[in-house]
Amino acid sequence: MTYDSFEIPAYHPLWTDTDPDLILFTDDHAGHGSFRNWAKLTLHLQDALEENPDLTLTKDLVRWAFSRLDPTTRHVLPHR
Repeated sequence: MTYDSFEIPAYHPLWTDTDPDLILFTDDHAGHGSFRNWAKLTLHLQDALEENPDLTLTKDLVRWAFSRLDPTTRHVLPHR
């Protein structure tokens, strides 16, 4: 299933108030218009934000989530 990245805020509350540039960045690097990729990313991000309430949805956190999808990508969880 493919779709336009601008549909993502309607998909999950995590993305509702997210900067459109961050959504485009995420789609360009990992989402690729694939609902399955976005679902995996959203799960990793949601888990990280729930486990670390001081974190916010940033480009660094998204990069960390990329590393969860592709273990050859090395990023550590951003500091609080």
